[in-house]
Amino acid sequence: EAADTRTTKYGLIGNGAIRGELRRMGIEPLPGPATIQRLLAQHGLTHPVGAGSASAYYPWPIAWGVNAIHATDIITRHVRGGEEIENFHTIDHYSHAVYLTQHTDKSSATMCAHLRKTWANLGLPFLQQLDNEAAFCGGHTHARVIGQVVRLCLFCGIEPFFTPVYEARRNYQIETIHSLWDKAFWSRAEFANRAHVQAETPTFLRWYHRRYQPPSLNGLTPAQLRRGLPIRRLAADLGCIIPVGRLPIMAGRIHIMRKVDGAGRITLLNETWPVGEKWSGEYVRATIHTGRQTLALWHQEEADAAWCLIKTRQFRLKESVHGIEVVLVHGAS
Repeated sequence: EAADTRTTKYGLIGNGAIRGELRRMGIEPLPGPATIQRLLAQHGLTHPVGAGSASAYYPWPIAWGVNAIHATDIITRHVRGGEEIENFHTIDHYSHAVYLTQHTDKSSATMCAHLRKTWANLGLPFLQQLDNEAAFCGGHTHARVIGQVVRLCLFCGIEPFFTPVYEARRNYQIETIHSLWDKAFWSRAEFANRAHVQAETPTFLRWYHRRYQPPSLNGLTPAQLRRGLPIRRLAADLGCIIPVGRLPIMAGRIHIMRKVDGAGRITLLNETWPVGEKWSGEYVRATIHTGRQTLALWHQEEADAAWCLIKTRQFRLKESVHGIEVVLVHGAS
């Protein structure tokens, strides 16, 4: 059942697998699946919450308004001659407005430059959704590292939100933009270099925002949906006070979605944390409060269920935290 031997490392677990092993061992009479399940439950060996890990409920973050959630991703392309271009794409979940920039690398400094331009153009989001790219999370070496991108988010009052590791489908909104951009822009011309791509991008953005009607907007374009709404942008005066170089850690919240492994653990910021075997196979949201220096683990069983606080732990940072944490209520947990 534990699948902890060399011969059982890969394979099935559960009452069906146990019944097969008993049959192989020649055990008679052979108990039925229900009997095996009952005995496992009596001895505390079942995992009722995470039993169906493949179908575990994933609590999608739902945008409740314009700039509630932005998602950013990078797609790499090459032009004739071999020049590599890192295309940074950001989408507003609610209005489907996008902002695109092109660079020669995908470092954290470049990511910060993209986000600053995006926030000046589309506006400041409440949540900034990211995957676990090293440039986004701060790297995969040092424990409790708070990377430059996260620091920038916190400095601007934005809460970063990281999707589960190796699950690109959790960022599907930005994947649809990659696909549309590839079909309607990248494959429609033969670009000479990065400067050529940058020169043509505004034409694509004008078409996208003024003419394209995303299926979920019921006949509206992104520009029409956003028209007349108050947009809080990264103003020049705030941009000027963002320090050059390494940013301080500001008080705020960092959200990290993870799937609990078979041993009841999750890994975040290059550290392993126990959640409990009861939650194996389930998705949990880890929220780091930098000001309080705590880590809270939350679970939502289904879409209509309330979030359940599993546990809270201390999360000491290695440097000072600046400012006072203010948690705003925006109609979502």
